[in-house]
Amino acid sequence: FIVAGLDCPKDPIHRMQEYVLADSPFKGMMKNVKPYGKQYAKSIIDVIKPLVDKHFSTLSDKKNTAFGGSSMGGLCSFDMVSLFPDVFSFSLSFSPAFFTLNQKEYKKEIKNRTFNVNEQKYFFFSGGKDLDAKILRGTIDMYNYLKELSYDEKHLGIVIDENIGHCEASWSKYFKEAIKFWFD
Repeated sequence: FIVAGLDCPKDPIHRMQEYVLADSPFKGMMKNVKPYGKQYAKSIIDVIKPLVDKHFSTLSDKKNTAFGGSSMGGLCSFDMVSLFPDVFSFSLSFSPAFFTLNQKEYKKEIKNRTFNVNEQKYFFFSGGKDLDAKILRGTIDMYNYLKELSYDEKHLGIVIDENIGHCEASWSKYFKEAIKFWFD
């Protein structure tokens, strides 16, 4: 398969702004910062994906198109797939940073989304050390919410490894499992 990897902003604030597609505000010190993730999504869908499809031998339909990321990118992955079900069929969300948003507002927004139950797949991973200890609760909560919507085990997966933390080495450990989940 083909992976189109995009460099992320190095500044944490810009990364948060770029990767948040939700209308929900950030919480804490970031509550007055406005995200611009919808423009990012538009550029992925209208520019990057067509460019990849044009220059590579792709299967460009939604069944063969996924979005994945880690941390803020894991949050972005979940939002991209849930907001654009006509484009993406699989979300790979490693250590998704749901906790960065105002949870009351974000949960209200999620409940207003239309999920194509068992037409898309969601795979979550979270560790249990360092920053992932803070991320774990939101990951489990989102997984449980999708289960409540009647996602079955073929379309909803989760791995929790409490012995590892928030880093690329942790995410790469479960990348193969996530891809197998998508294709099974």
